[in-house]
Amino acid sequence: MKPIKLILTICILILQLGKTEAQETVRLYNTAVSLYEQKKYAASLQALDQLIEKGEFEFSAYFKRSYCHYNLGAYEKAIIDIEKAYEFAPKDNRYFYFKGQTYDKLKKMSLASYYLDMAVKFQPKKLYYYKYRAAFNLDRGKYAKAEHDYTVLIGANQFDYKRYHGRGLALFNQKMKTEACLDWLHARDHNKASKRLFFYNCTDLDLRNKELAPTPPQLATAPEFKNNRDSSIVNYLTRRVTYSIDNLRNNEEGYVIASFTVTKAKTIENIEFLYSTNPVFENDLKLLIQSASKYIQQAAMLNGQTVDYTYILPIRFQLDKPKHSISELRDSLKGFEEFKDYENICSISEKILSRNPFLIEVQTSNNAARKKLGLPEEIHAIKELADYSKNNYEFINEVWAKPTYYKTNYDSAWQISLSNEAVIVRISEWDIAQVHNLYRYDVEETRDVLYYEDGAFYDYLNNETLVAKGEYKAGQKEGLFEFYHDNNNLKARFHYKNDQLIDSAFFFHDNGQLKATVVFNHHNFHILSYQDEQGKDLLPNGNGSWEYTNSNPTYNTIQIVGKLNNYERHGIWLALSSDDIIIEEKYKNGNFRSGKFYENGKRKLLDTKLKSTKIQSWIFTPAFLGKTEQRKYTKAFLDEQN
Repeated sequence: MKPIKLILTICILILQLGKTEAQETVRLYNTAVSLYEQKKYAASLQALDQLIEKGEFEFSAYFKRSYCHYNLGAYEKAIIDIEKAYEFAPKDNRYFYFKGQTYDKLKKMSLASYYLDMAVKFQPKKLYYYKYRAAFNLDRGKYAKAEHDYTVLIGANQFDYKRYHGRGLALFNQKMKTEACLDWLHARDHNKASKRLFFYNCTDLDLRNKELAPTPPQLATAPEFKNNRDSSIVNYLTRRVTYSIDNLRNNEEGYVIASFTVTKAKTIENIEFLYSTNPVFENDLKLLIQSASKYIQQAAMLNGQTVDYTYILPIRFQLDKPKHSISELRDSLKGFEEFKDYENICSISEKILSRNPFLIEVQTSNNAARKKLGLPEEIHAIKELADYSKNNYEFINEVWAKPTYYKTNYDSAWQISLSNEAVIVRISEWDIAQVHNLYRYDVEETRDVLYYEDGAFYDYLNNETLVAKGEYKAGQKEGLFEFYHDNNNLKARFHYKNDQLIDSAFFFHDNGQLKATVVFNHHNFHILSYQDEQGKDLLPNGNGSWEYTNSNPTYNTIQIVGKLNNYERHGIWLALSSDDIIIEEKYKNGNFRSGKFYENGKRKLLDTKLKSTKIQSWIFTPAFLGKTEQRKYTKAFLDEQN
C-alpha cells in the first residue's frame, strides 16, 4: 500500500473510532438521565461516575450527580458536586436554590437562608422559591420574612387559599391577630387548616364590619426591550459583555458586579459598581449599559403604573482556565483552617472569592482569619448585596466574559513564541497558535491547508506600542491596513483587495509630515508625490530621484532606488539587499526596456534576464506580514505544545 493511502486509511479508522466513542458517551449520559427520572438514584450515580471519569458532560454530569446525592441523603457530597458543576458554567438561580435546600437538610439554617434569598434574587418571578422560603422562614420563626413571601404569592394568585393560611400564621405570631383572622376567614371555606385556625383563635373577635383588602401583585413586570437581535435587556448585555483589546493584551482578569436602574422615563440611571476586584473593566461596562437605553420600549409595570426597575449584573472576567479549581482551593482552605494558619486562610479564601464572590462560607472564614491577624474586615460582594430585598429588581445570571480576540506572541524574527520570548503581541480575531498541528498529507509535501487568517488583527511592540492593524478575509489581506512609527504616529496607510494593493497609499515621516503618495494599478505602482520631513518637494514637476526601504521576507531589508521623469520611471532602477544588487532594470519614460535578476546578489555574477519589470507593488508590503502568514514557531513553543 502506498504511504498516502496508508495514512488516509489510518485517519479514517481514527475518525470512526472517535465517532464510536462519542456515541457511547452520549448513550451513557442518556442512561444516567433515564435512571434518574425513574428515581433509581444509586444506579444513575454509577453511570454519572463513569462520565465524570471520562471528563465528558462535565457540567451536566456533576449537576445531575449532585441531585442523586441529595435524593440519597448524602447532602455534603451534594454540596461538593454542585460547586464542581458550576465551575463549568456561569452561576444561575438553580445553583443558589439547590444549596439553600441542601443546607436546610443539613440544618445549617443561616447558610440555607442566605442561599434561598440569593435564589429569589436571581429569579424573582419563580413563585416556587417563595413557597419554599416562606415555609422555611415560618418554621424558624422569621415571621416578617414569611409574611412577605406569602403576600407575594397571594398577589400573584388571589385564589391560592393555602397561602392565606401561611400568611395568617406569620401575622398571628407577630401579634397581628385581627389581620391573621381576616386571612383565615377569607380562606376557611376553601382550606381546612384555615378553617381550623379560625375556629380556635378567632371566634372571640367581631369581624362583621371588617373586610380583607385584596392583595395587589407585588412583583413588577420587567421593562420591555427590543432591538434587531435581542428581545430583552438581559440578552443584550450578556451577548455584548466581552474583553476589550487592551484588557486582553494586558491579561486583565477580575470580577465585577454592576447595578443600574431602568427608570419610569425609560432611561438608564444610577449605574454603580457594587463590587469590583479590577476597576479596568468598569468604564467599558458602563458605556455598554448606557448603550442599552435607546432600545427600551416600555418601563417596568406594577399594578398599572410605571415603576423604576433595578438590575444587578455579575460578571467574571477570566482568560485562562485556572491552575487550581475552586474545589481544590477549598480543600487547601480546610487544611489551613485545621492548623489555624490565618495568613494562608486569608490568601486562599481571597483567591476563591475572586472567582466566586457569593460563597458566604468562604467569606466567613476570611473575616475570622483577618480578625485574628488584626486586619480590617475585607469588603465582599455579599455584604454589598445584602440590602437588595425590594421587589422591583432582578439579578441577571452570572456572565462569563470571554475574549472575541486571540492573543499570540512573536519573537523578534516573527516566529510564534512563548510569552517570555515575545517582542510582538498580536491580537487577532482568529486563533493562530492552536491550529498549527492540522495537516494534509500530499504526495510531495506535508503542509497545513486547514488554517487561514480571517478577521481583524492588531500588532503591538513590547505589548505597548501599536505597530500595525488590518484585516484578513479567508486568508487574504482585505481593506485598510495601517502601520505606525515607534512614537505612535502613522507610518503608512494601504488598501488591499484580494491580497493585492489597490488605490492610493500614503507614507508619513515620524514627525507626521506626508512622505509619499503612491497609486497602485494591478501589480504596478506610480509615485505621485515625495517630500522630506520639512515638506520640501523632492520631485518638482515629477522629476528627481526616489528611494524606498522596506523589510522583506526573503531579503530581510530591500531598498529601491531610481529616477523619475515627469512622474515616470526613467533610467536605471535598482533593488538592493545587504548592499548588493538583486534587481537591475532600465526604463525610458515609464516603459520597461530590460532587466536582470540576481537571486543571490550581483556579486555572484549569476543573473536571469527579465522580460518584464520585477520591481512591482510587492515591495511595499512589510515583510512581517509575509512571515506571520508563513507561521513559523520557536523551538521552545513547539516543545511546550508537545
